[in-house]
Amino acid sequence: MDWTYYLRVLQPSVRGDLFAPVEKALSECFIPALFRDANVLRDNPNLRQILALSVKAGGLGIRNPLDYGEHCYETSIETTNPLVDVLCAPSASDSEFDVAKFRKDRSAMCRELTKLRLKSETDQFKRLVHNCPLEIKRPLMRAPDTGLWLTASPFKSLDATEFLDALCLRYVLPPRHMPMSCDGCGKEFDVEHAKSCKIGGMHIYRHNYMKYSWMRSACLGFPSSTVKDEPFIHTSLPDADADPTAAARPETRGDVSIDNFWETGTTTIFDVRVLDLDCKTHKDRPPDKVLDSAETAKKNKHLGDCLEARRHFTPLVFSVDGLMGKETQKACVRLAQVISEKTGRANSHVCGFIRSRLSISIMRTLSAGLRRARRRIVTVADREASGCALTGLISYDARLMGLT
Repeated sequence: MDWTYYLRVLQPSVRGDLFAPVEKALSECFIPALFRDANVLRDNPNLRQILALSVKAGGLGIRNPLDYGEHCYETSIETTNPLVDVLCAPSASDSEFDVAKFRKDRSAMCRELTKLRLKSETDQFKRLVHNCPLEIKRPLMRAPDTGLWLTASPFKSLDATEFLDALCLRYVLPPRHMPMSCDGCGKEFDVEHAKSCKIGGMHIYRHNYMKYSWMRSACLGFPSSTVKDEPFIHTSLPDADADPTAAARPETRGDVSIDNFWETGTTTIFDVRVLDLDCKTHKDRPPDKVLDSAETAKKNKHLGDCLEARRHFTPLVFSVDGLMGKETQKACVRLAQVISEKTGRANSHVCGFIRSRLSISIMRTLSAGLRRARRRIVTVADREASGCALTGLISYDARLMGLT
């Protein structure tokens, strides 16, 4: 923000009077408008302090200028001290000023100060959520690792409703205007039910959306002809020591295959899984252990068959709020390396882009689970199959519309 410049150069004695109206506008206008809830800070006392932290520490980077000014001022003094010493030195002791060395030292100092600030903010975040109930604390503790969609530019990949839903779920706040009951099964509707209800195929929608998102990303680095949907793993050949007349094993499929992904001349099979880390099965286990177990289960199922066919296998495991398994992170790094070599862009930027795209896709599926209808729409074909005459259906609809 532009006003951070003034935080760096103004004395602490003047800062409070000048920036108190800024903090008042942020707390009373901007943040309630962001969440579309006038009482969001009053109902959640620690929320303002959390939002002031950086995204990597679980916040939104909406700084409190009254608190953040001290850090800005001290950082500015430390990084400019060498330049001030040269400018204020007596003429007789003047020496040639090495601009390149100053810039290098200043960059190193800024990186070190940023690491210290991030560590301090992470410790503060843990203190703020320490006393929260377990059902709130567990999702909140994942917030530092699930905020990639917030750092993506631009935000146009998420519409206003999707952005608000993702924001509320990030801080375990009830999303706005949710239905009272599920239109698919009739049970009471809440966030947990939205993530677990299988009526209407939302769990399949999440799976397929992430699969196609990975395929779109892969096509940026590999020819589209090498990226295939639902490939056979070719497990139909009988075992060597089995009866030749024995029936062939059933074919199994992966979700995506990419040629030359890990190694030239070989094909890699990817299989996607999206997990709810807060369901009854997983709520008592650490999130990273749940993701590791899911990856191991996928490998136990497909890795042996892939190796027999001289193929690689990589499970793509995600949580419904954006955590990625270790194998998924490695695959993102490899894909970023290929795209970077092809386009000439910085590897770190490409890797950030891929992870942000996957994170945005997860947020979109999460919002769809809250907003999309699960009830099956009855079509004309369905009514005809059930014995309802088309003429009767048309006359019934016409009566409803007042045409007859």
